[in-house]
Amino acid sequence: MLLYLNRRDEIKVYDWMFHLGLDAKEIFVLAIIHQEWFGDRSWYERGGVAYIAEWCGCKEEEVVTILGRLEAKDLIVKKQQPNGRVYYSVKSK
Repeated sequence: MLLYLNRRDEIKVYDWMFHLGLDAKEIFVLAIIHQEWFGDRSWYERGGVAYIAEWCGCKEEEVVTILGRLEAKDLIVKKQQPNGRVYYSVKSK
């Protein structure tokens, strides 16, 4: 049963993402973060790690690992809001 996805949810995977040496799940996670906003709500407000896990068909723990790998590859950056909430964004070059 899907908890966070609905029929109207979509992400864009760009050609350049396939040239970064990433596996399929890493590409999905990067694409979701890259798309940052879905209308009026961000991916994090739609369910955060659980939302990404549904897209990737994996467990939340694996998403956390993938986020760490993307951060280590310098593709995303971890940010912290004043309230302590952590989120990720695509790293600007």
